[in-house]
Amino acid sequence: MIDLAQRQFESVKSADGGTDMRLVAAIMVIGMAIIAFAGPVAYKFLAARNAADGAIVLIYAGISAVMLISIAFGALILAANRMLGRHETQSISLKRTIQLVVLVYALFVEGFAYLYLLIDRPGANAFAFARSTEHRLDFGSASYFSLTTLTTTGFGDIAPLSPTARMAAIGEIAIGIVFTLFAFGLVISAIVKQRAQTRV
Repeated sequence: MIDLAQRQFESVKSADGGTDMRLVAAIMVIGMAIIAFAGPVAYKFLAARNAADGAIVLIYAGISAVMLISIAFGALILAANRMLGRHETQSISLKRTIQLVVLVYALFVEGFAYLYLLIDRPGANAFAFARSTEHRLDFGSASYFSLTTLTTTGFGDIAPLSPTARMAAIGEIAIGIVFTLFAFGLVISAIVKQRAQTRV
């Protein structure tokens, strides 16, 4: 699927016949931003119209988790292919690289938040809460837990209890560490390529 998307992106031609990577990068960044901001609105709408534990809400959370995490990985692979590929390929600009990294980070946080909502279904007791008033994750607390897990901060006010929740948290921690290194490499590569192009 990623190869198909890459071939489609490479077929976008500018007026002079070359591949127009600015257009491709802009479309990718705008599309990811729309997905990142529209997801929580749709989830809250579904949760308000249906029972928070309803099958429709859980199905939406599952589909959203898979879709957002897949889009984040796909965007990173495409960006890495452009940034670290052959010298004759036109790379993504530094500005677009930074936008892409921030949006991919947001998609990972949101995707894992949906995954935690799916894991914490009724009766699962998948998470322990420091505050006695909390018993289940809502979208805000799931996003908070996802962000603290991805950044490996882990304040401890929400802790995974079930084996499934622990495995998901371990996976997100590993992705957070690798993604930080990967994003740093992409930004440095964009800076080096931009400086090389300005010297020529």
